[in-house]
Amino acid sequence: MDKEIILKQDPELDHFSYHELMDRSFLIMTQIEDFLIAHHVTEAHPELKEPLEKAQLLIGEVYKAAGTVDLNFKDEE
Repeated sequence: MDKEIILKQDPELDHFSYHELMDRSFLIMTQIEDFLIAHHVTEAHPELKEPLEKAQLLIGEVYKAAGTVDLNFKDEE
């Protein structure tokens, strides 16, 4: 990823908001793996696998960034 993701803490967001983003990100990463990367069309056309894996990694960056903000909330409590 070219830019570091820095999520801002907002008074209208609580730690659950970031946990929820992590959960949704994990769900999407899993669905990319289970429904797209493992799909028989992707297996037949390996050139499709690379962009799907890149998408999965980018969503993983969001997952990690949200987890960092969530940890910061816990430190402040």
